[in-house]
Amino acid sequence: MLMRRALHALVSTFFVVLVCAQPAWAGAWTVPHNHWYVEYFYRVYQAKKDFNHKGNSGRKPTTASFRDIRNELKLEYGITDWWNLLLSAPYQSAHYRDDNTDLLNSGVGDIYVRTKLRFLNLQKDERSLASAAQFSWKIPSAYDPHVSPGLGDGQVDFESRLMLSASQVFEPYEVRVPVKAAGDTPARVEAQTRYSKVAFVNVEGGFTARNEDPANEFPMVFEAGFTPIKRMMLVSSVESTVSVNSTNEDIENFAKWGLRAIVNLWGDGFATIFRTGEPTVNMELGYSDVFAGRNTGDAFEVFGKLSVSF
Repeated sequence: MLMRRALHALVSTFFVVLVCAQPAWAGAWTVPHNHWYVEYFYRVYQAKKDFNHKGNSGRKPTTASFRDIRNELKLEYGITDWWNLLLSAPYQSAHYRDDNTDLLNSGVGDIYVRTKLRFLNLQKDERSLASAAQFSWKIPSAYDPHVSPGLGDGQVDFESRLMLSASQVFEPYEVRVPVKAAGDTPARVEAQTRYSKVAFVNVEGGFTARNEDPANEFPMVFEAGFTPIKRMMLVSSVESTVSVNSTNEDIENFAKWGLRAIVNLWGDGFATIFRTGEPTVNMELGYSDVFAGRNTGDAFEVFGKLSVSF
C-alpha cells in the first residue's frame, strides 16, 4: 500500500513538472538558412509543497519532497531563413522521498520535435519586429510510464504557439572586420556597426492538445530583457497555463515568475534570445518560482544553459 501511494505521488508530481517546467525556446526570431543553434540545458526542480484544487498551498503529506534533475540537448537548424526545425531530448532523474519511501527513476524522457515558421520580420533603423508560429509534437517512446514513473506520462501531445517579439538596440560603435575578396584579390578591412546595448520583449500564446489527462491547456508567456552592460543581459519573465476541462480531466493551472542572466562569452549577440546565426557562445543562469496554481506543485527551479550559434 505504501509503495502504491508513493508511485501515485511520483506520477502525480511529474504531471506538475510536465506542466510547469517545460524549457522555453527563444521567441519569434529564427536561425538563418544553413545555420545551427545548439544548447545544453540543466535544471533542478524542487517541490515540497502543493497547490490543491482550490489554489491553496500546503505542505506535502508525511514530509514528502520531489526533485527532478533534467539534462537536455536542444538543436535548432535553419532550413530557410524563415523556417526552422527544432529537436530536444532530455535525460531526467526523478526522485520522490517521504518518511516511508525513497523512489528514484532515471532515463530519457519525452522527446520533442518542433518546427517554427516566421511570417513577419520588419527591420527599421535600430528596431526589429518578428512574428512566428511554432508547432510541437511530443514523442513518449523512450520509456514505459508504468515501469519508470516520473519520466513522462506516456501520451502524445500536440501544441501550436504564436509568438511576437520586438527588439531595440542602443549605443552604436564601429569595429573593423577583415573581409575576404574573390580570387587573388587581397582581403580588405571594412568598418561595421555594432551595438553595446539591446532591449527586447517577447509575448507567446498557444494551445496544447492531449489525448489523456491532464486536460488540454492554453500556455502564455511574457518576457522582457535588457543589457545593463555590453556582454550581459538580464531577463524577467512571467508564464502561466490555463487548463480547459471538457469532461472530467485533471486541471493543472499554474503561474510562475523567473529571472535569468545571459553572459556573452565569445562573439557578438545573445543567441539564447536572438537567433541571428552569427558565431557566438553564451552562458545563462536563472531561477523561477511557481507562485500560484491548482493541483500543481508549489515549487522552484534553478537552471543553466550553455549555447553555441554558428
